[in-house]
Amino acid sequence: MPPEDTTPAASRALDFTLGRADALAWEVLPSEMTGWRKALFLVFLAAGGLWLVLLPEDWEIDAHDWRILVATTAGICLQWAIATLAMTLAAHRRAARRLPGPVAVRVEDHGDRLIVHERAEGRPERRAAVAVAAIRNIVLGERHLFVEAPPEVLILPLAAFDDREDMALTADLWDTRSRAGED
Repeated sequence: MPPEDTTPAASRALDFTLGRADALAWEVLPSEMTGWRKALFLVFLAAGGLWLVLLPEDWEIDAHDWRILVATTAGICLQWAIATLAMTLAAHRRAARRLPGPVAVRVEDHGDRLIVHERAEGRPERRAAVAVAAIRNIVLGERHLFVEAPPEVLILPLAAFDDREDMALTADLWDTRSRAGED
């Protein structure tokens, strides 16, 4: 005989489908660049000044020459564009890894924890429990609610809620509970 399930009934259940665009919304959230990524980005931008070596040899280099200023600015702008493209492609790649295809999700609120059920075609159902006390950060976006509880990131689209106000109230409720769990 299987053990009896002692999980209390959920006070609320949210059903929705996540797609790659939802994962991309998480990946492109503004965040501070730190560590080696920031250093690499700054070195890459500084390399924009190296475009000066491509200037014609017959140009006499004078620090006050407007052509030098234009060439340096153009080099840095080109570097910025390349870096932006690379970071955008990296965000798309991370989103594709996070959600390779559509996933049907059910999030059950049990007060002290959230139970997450994920079903995707061709994969076994995944069930995870997220302790509300383990929530590190809640981000309320325009069309998504993001819940960080390492190693999990819950992405809840606006479609999971009655309206934007309901999404904001849920974010406040979970944030209050997670802070109460810190005490």
